Order: sequence, then structure tokens, then C-alpha cells
Amino acid sequence: MFYLKKISFLLIPALIISLILFSCKKQKNDKANNFILELNDTLYLGANRGKILNYKTKNDKIDYLLSVIIENEYKSGIIEKDTFSNGTLSPWFGVYATKKGKMTIKGIILEEALNDLNYDIDSVLRIERKFLYFSKDVFVLDSILKIY
Repeated sequence: MFYLKKISFLLIPALIISLILFSCKKQKNDKANNFILELNDTLYLGANRGKILNYKTKNDKIDYLLSVIIENEYKSGIIEKDTFSNGTLSPWFGVYATKKGKMTIKGIILEEALNDLNYDIDSVLRIERKFLYFSKDVFVLDSILKIY
């Protein structure tokens, strides 16, 4: 399930905030309209790794920063939001599994862009943030079977 929420801030003498809400339907192979979620269907107890692939932005002339926020539950039972970013449009992220069986991974992809707009008299700095919510059902196993 994918949901996209776009927030943009326009910084000029008066602060203008606009909020636009979009929704994207889930497609086959965890492929949304603008990215692919690479995460195994079977995870193991402890730390696991996923990645965002083929993320598409609206404008190629703007620099973007992509972050992934995952709700991880640790052994103490505390749920924390962990943020992952590597400065590219293909960040990896960590998922921590504490119990065997079915588990739902919930996360947010945060896209941030700075637009420096210059007009004849004034210059405007526009900070745009998009939040793309996702979830994926996985199955957690006790250990990894290694065959040598």
C-alpha cells in the first residue's frame, strides 16, 4: 500500500504553505509509480536490509535528498522511527525483526528538494518535501540455513 503526501514551503516575506495529498495504488512486485521497494519477503530475526531502487523525481535540474524512515520494534518492545539516507536516490534501510511469523514493515520515503528561484528584484528559496508512505507484509524465520 502506497500513499504520497506532498508538502511545499515557499519562503518569501510572507510564509506560504501548501499541502497536497496524493495516493498511488500498489502494483505488482512492490513497484509504485516512482520507485521499487527491494526487500525480501522472508526476513530473519535481528537486523535485515532493504533498498529503494529506480526512484524517479519530477525535475532533473534540482538536487534531491532521499531518506527512508522505518518503524522498528526492538527486543525491549519499544518502537522507534529510524532514519536512513546515503545522499543518493537509492538509499538502503534497516529492518529489525524480533518475533517469528508474519510481520508488517511500515515506512516513509521522504524526498526533499531546494529550489532557488531568482526574480528581477527578489530571490525565493522554496523547500519542497514529499512523504511517500509504504507497508509490506513479510515472514520472519528463526535463523538462516547455510549450506556449504
